[in-house]
Amino acid sequence: MTGAIRWQRGDRSLQAELAARLADPSPPAVDVGDVRGVRILFDRPGRRRLLKVAIDDTTSLFVKQIRAPRFSAVSAFGLDAAAREWYALSRLQRAGLAVAEPVALGTLSNGDRVLATRFVDGVTLRDRLEQVDRVPAEHHEMLGAIGRLVHGFHRAGFVHRDLHWGNILLAKSGPVLLDLQAALRLPGSVGRRRDLGSLDYSVSPRLSIADRTRLCAAALGFDRPFGESERRALRAVGEASLAAGRAHAASRTRRSLRPGRQYASIRIGRDRGLRRREVSESEVAQLFAAAAAEPGEQLQVLKSDARARVVRVSTAGHSRIVKEYRAAGRSWLRRGADGFRGSPARRAWLGGHGLLARGIGSALPIAFTERRRFGLPLASAIVLEDLGGGKTADACAGDFADESEVLRAIERLVVALHRRGVVHGDLKASHVLLERVGQRVVGRLIDLEGVRFRRRLSDRQRIHSLAQLNASLPDEISNAGRLQAFERYTAAVPFRAEPSACLREIVAESLRRRHRWTGGDCALAARERTIIRER
Repeated sequence: MTGAIRWQRGDRSLQAELAARLADPSPPAVDVGDVRGVRILFDRPGRRRLLKVAIDDTTSLFVKQIRAPRFSAVSAFGLDAAAREWYALSRLQRAGLAVAEPVALGTLSNGDRVLATRFVDGVTLRDRLEQVDRVPAEHHEMLGAIGRLVHGFHRAGFVHRDLHWGNILLAKSGPVLLDLQAALRLPGSVGRRRDLGSLDYSVSPRLSIADRTRLCAAALGFDRPFGESERRALRAVGEASLAAGRAHAASRTRRSLRPGRQYASIRIGRDRGLRRREVSESEVAQLFAAAAAEPGEQLQVLKSDARARVVRVSTAGHSRIVKEYRAAGRSWLRRGADGFRGSPARRAWLGGHGLLARGIGSALPIAFTERRRFGLPLASAIVLEDLGGGKTADACAGDFADESEVLRAIERLVVALHRRGVVHGDLKASHVLLERVGQRVVGRLIDLEGVRFRRRLSDRQRIHSLAQLNASLPDEISNAGRLQAFERYTAAVPFRAEPSACLREIVAESLRRRHRWTGGDCALAARERTIIRER
């Protein structure tokens, strides 16, 4: 740490011991516990550093160094993140809740804040749950104890504002709440519901619905059997969990458009863009150079027309898909629109990362570049993961045991898209890749520049997407199977309008598209064909 520490609160003897161990102006970036008893646990330059400091054989402290707060009305009154956490920890400890004991609060000469608490040994809830495939019955008491701790925290008048499975420590004595720097005393139930929604969303990948209900019920202070008011409260937490998932996915999607821990800027000639950090700029340049070569053993052309050229490049044991969007194939109106919405490659990059952030199958975007003049994209290209051995949904007849597997996979993909507010501008069967993974067939999107993220989809948007997909599926897929898939879809994502009216609109629009589906023996299709002829 840089400079002397000016202490404001805490145990003076521990302050002196701590200052002596942190006096080195340039702390090392590795574990030096055998030299000064200081171990760096986490370091994000410009934001915060976390340390474990051994005072003696029996006493260790957990130290946060938080960057100098920017001036604001809050920080001007000393209510910055470190001060808020000190205040919350002090109040909660006096209330008898399981939190780390605060021992020192100070300020460095450069304005950074220092907060020290007694070190609590344990593992986070996230680490514990990720160690097991399924939560065993003996963990149910652990979930109840976590819920009771959160309930006590809320009854003390606080909301956490960053409550997730990484901020709950499982110590020998029981669960402990961590990272209270955003905690505030707030009245009302809205903040508490958001806390529980955030916690529920974080554990949803590893806990069953029954275990999540058990955890939320304990956090709300409910005992079984549940009455109507309890069920309403649990449903409200479920809605908050969905909102937390949408907010988390939107945040990750936005981060994919700027350099950071996962992404880095790239410049190849006059083209600029982004890449994933695990792939170097030279690797990306080599892929683009290889994609421009003539077809051969390492280059397979998958598509080439006036709008785009798609190739598979095989180098150094890896196979990548490179898609080059051609400006000549785009009208001046589309080029002008691209100045506002971004080039096709940029939109595909955003769409792919946004889908993956929402848990929807997609090819992973690895890098993209675009060339601009006067703010307008002239050309762009993207490198994608090669998903390999699957087949598109319009060309997979006979490749799986029966058509129900195909329809189930498509149905699951569309339900996931529409539940999460994702609309695809060109949702055709040729843009859905199907592949067997284990015992089930999985669907993934492979054409990404048309992906858009909305807070909620209207019935009209959903009908349009379903009609696009239905029209592009060949007649080999039976009408009875399509109808069953539609019924399962409406059960999972209900329409606001009457489902039968929506189905009629889907059939009518499918026929108007004059694609691969002719309607066959479908009674609704025969009726619509009659109406079309009469018009």
